[in-house]
Amino acid sequence: MVADPYRSPPAPPPRAPRRRGQPCPRCAGRLVAAEVAGVALESCDGCDGRFVAREAMVAILDQPGTVDELRALLPRRGAGRPSPDRLYINCPVCGTLMHRRQSARGGAVVIDWCALHGCWFDAGELPRALDFVAAGGDLRWAAR
Repeated sequence: MVADPYRSPPAPPPRAPRRRGQPCPRCAGRLVAAEVAGVALESCDGCDGRFVAREAMVAILDQPGTVDELRALLPRRGAGRPSPDRLYINCPVCGTLMHRRQSARGGAVVIDWCALHGCWFDAGELPRALDFVAAGGDLRWAAR
């Protein structure tokens, strides 16, 4: 049976598939979804990196209490330096190469970010970025 273009609903627009269960973009470990302080994060069980979706980043930055709670709950271990053999990584959602950018002038954290989906923080980087925000720094560009 052929679909009638005048009676059939239009096909949904193409979207990047959510790639749950995919390996970590940094070390090929397993990404595990978890909620910390009411914020959905995907954490790697191998390198302890974290992916924060764009919407979650906006929620974190709009609520100062969430910043403080995340700072208290997230582990601070890890050097926060990626291995030199894998400096640039792919977005865990769409698979495109992520951009690297210093979190902010004076922020001292380099963040991997996908303009459409969110930010990747290597081990120890998310708490350091949140410390910067708590001290009055601005990461609003990451949420845009």
